[in-house]
Amino acid sequence: MKSGLETVTDLHQDIESEYKGETAPRSRWAVIALTMLHPPLGYLYVGKGRAAAISAAFFLIYLAIFIGAWSLLKFFPFWPGLVFIAGWELMAVMCLVGLLRDVELQQGREYLLRGFNHPVVYTLVFLLAAFVPVYGAYHLSTQALWGIVQVNDDSMYPALESGDVLLVDRAAFWSRAPARGEMVVLRVDDEGAERNHVRLGRIIAQEGDEVLFEGTAVWVNGEPLQQWVYMNDADVAGTPVYIERNAGRSYLIAGQATPPPDASVEPIRVKESQLLIIGDNRGHAMSERLFWTAERAQVLGKPIYLLYSNVPRGEDGGTAVRFERSGLKIR
Repeated sequence: MKSGLETVTDLHQDIESEYKGETAPRSRWAVIALTMLHPPLGYLYVGKGRAAAISAAFFLIYLAIFIGAWSLLKFFPFWPGLVFIAGWELMAVMCLVGLLRDVELQQGREYLLRGFNHPVVYTLVFLLAAFVPVYGAYHLSTQALWGIVQVNDDSMYPALESGDVLLVDRAAFWSRAPARGEMVVLRVDDEGAERNHVRLGRIIAQEGDEVLFEGTAVWVNGEPLQQWVYMNDADVAGTPVYIERNAGRSYLIAGQATPPPDASVEPIRVKESQLLIIGDNRGHAMSERLFWTAERAQVLGKPIYLLYSNVPRGEDGGTAVRFERSGLKIR
């Protein structure tokens, strides 16, 4: 017959052998919220650490494929962005179906909490597996693949207007040199220029070319660039708009009906590794001398889409966003 002390000791040992850790039921709503936020979180919540790691790795691959495909295809970012989000949310829904089934099977049984079933762990996983990759991809791509530039004057009218915000393809000239007739974004190296200051312009000529300006007309290597009247724009004091063709590329320019008397200059010979740049608002460029030479190394990229426009908003000095020009492709 066991003594009272032995009985208590045996009972304590039985309790210790049965206790495996804290338990808590799995909430269906918590599974839905965590999975739709980021599928790896849903897998962690129900105790599937390996599945969480696999889904996190898949997200990184999915993100890399999206950035690579968009950089090659160069669609307007609105639709590719929607496709990316919709595709990932579709995957989240597919994962959620299986996770809800697991929760249903666990009904009536206590779920043994793992070490990763903690709000701090969920937060860290979301930061490391979702926020950091997305932010890192955005930061790196804006430094190397594309950028955003705002137009602050009318030097590129009629293609662009002051307040337009442009998407710039930084990789446009990785495999080839900038060509005549292309609009480019250039880094400004002038003394006193603001840090990261950029300028927009169109390449009129390249190294070795001889250029002569006569009013709104441009001569390259002794031949005038072809121009056709496109329209008279009543919004800019009747300034005529022309179609100009340069090295096989056509684009719109704005010229003055009566060029200023000093709008002609001596012929310019473009030096080695340089480009001759001018604005599309040709009459304005002629009168203000807004043409200049730039080194090829100053070219940061090629504007490809107009994202949206900022327009003045009454007398308060603010601006309002205008989306009706959003998505226009820039020539």
